[in-house]
Amino acid sequence: MSVVVGINESHAADTLWIASLRKLERRVNVSETEGLRARWEFGRKLLQRRVGKLLPRGVLDEVATAVGVSRQELGFRMQFAERFDSEDELSNAVRKFGTWHAIAQEALSTKPPQITVTEPAAESTGPQSTELVEFVQHVQALNKLRVQIKAKRAATRLQTRSKAAFARRLRLVGSYLGAVALAIEEENIA
Repeated sequence: MSVVVGINESHAADTLWIASLRKLERRVNVSETEGLRARWEFGRKLLQRRVGKLLPRGVLDEVATAVGVSRQELGFRMQFAERFDSEDELSNAVRKFGTWHAIAQEALSTKPPQITVTEPAAESTGPQSTELVEFVQHVQALNKLRVQIKAKRAATRLQTRSKAAFARRLRLVGSYLGAVALAIEEENIA
């Protein structure tokens, strides 16, 4: 057994991981059913690398480049593995949807279903029609509230991103000013 000195163990593990992803990518193109399972396994491997809800910075780009697949496709695979997190759920999804296109369009849709109820005709009177009108009003109020919550979440995400960008710029300016101060100090000493 020979030992190679100087190989970064983390890099070697990453290389093996990328190789296993490439092998799965080849399986995607074999047949539709085998491809669905391979996409699911691929997504599970990516999910295992997440820290919290996100992959570490640069991992998605590295995998996309190494495997030759778009970032969006990789995101769909992660959603697929997360949504159908057991073998039984995978089997049911394959049976129900049959193709990757159907899964991506129907099962992985990020939009919640919109409940629409038409109001009853004006001639209807009585306790049932009153209850139905109240129900319709409640559904409409809930849909309006859902839209407001979605807008508030988007604004919060934007504010968080803006704060992070500002902090990065501030650190860069601080570094630049520190370098300028050091250069001025060196000139005064010389």
